Amino acid sequence: MKARLCYLAAVLGAAVSMPAQVGAPKVGVVRYAGGDLRAVFGIAENFVVDRATLGAADAASFSDAGGLIAKGGRIELIGADGKLAAQFDSGERAPVLNVDGALTSAIAWLPEAQALVAWNGKSFRRVEVRSSLLTHVSCVRVLDANTAELLVTEEGGTVSAVAVSLRSGEVLSVHLLAGVRGPAFVQQSFVIFADERGLEISAANGSVRTLPIDAQAVTFERSSSDWVHIASADRKQNWLLRVKGGALDWCELPAAPQSALAESAR
Repeated sequence: MKARLCYLAAVLGAAVSMPAQVGAPKVGVVRYAGGDLRAVFGIAENFVVDRATLGAADAASFSDAGGLIAKGGRIELIGADGKLAAQFDSGERAPVLNVDGALTSAIAWLPEAQALVAWNGKSFRRVEVRSSLLTHVSCVRVLDANTAELLVTEEGGTVSAVAVSLRSGEVLSVHLLAGVRGPAFVQQSFVIFADERGLEISAANGSVRTLPIDAQAVTFERSSSDWVHIASADRKQNWLLRVKGGALDWCELPAAPQSALAESAR
């Protein structure tokens, strides 16, 4: 654990020098198939994936301020300095995680327990959700200190944004996202999802941009405040997407390189 946290400090800190690209800016951390966490550096079209693994995780989410990592029924909150800020024993195999800003944006949806776990700056707060709507949650985020939002895929693939009280667990509102197909993910004011046309990026004003990828069964995990990791298990492809204002950066990631330790063992 100590070695992994020390390495996370280097990843989550400022720009890191690498043999492959000196002074390459950090992009974030992605979780490859099999669970391996890898740091990514560089710029779009010229990403470098670190050969060293940060360990394995069942789920992960990172912002520039830190990260949430789930493994073996435990959720860990990591600060930007790489230190373990807190941990929570969830007992869950596949929680939905998100941290998109300061550590107080860290939140987890526990599908088996039908509960939310949010970090309030001092401790994790758990609240059971009083609803039968939340059967297929693909994204969760903190709206404010008292409210969370979950994107829920309903029967037929339609998606609703469900606001839930972090105090009582009661559903406050349900809003159908017209034209959005699940699973979907929120990045800032954009909703991202895949359909038969490709990867769709829907803005709050209703405009949609389409990236022509042939992979509808994708998963989303935040790799930093600006970048989202999109993975297709069936096609064994990984991409990073940044949508910021009117600009869009999109690039396929290389396969996870063999670790330096594995190569030295040959």
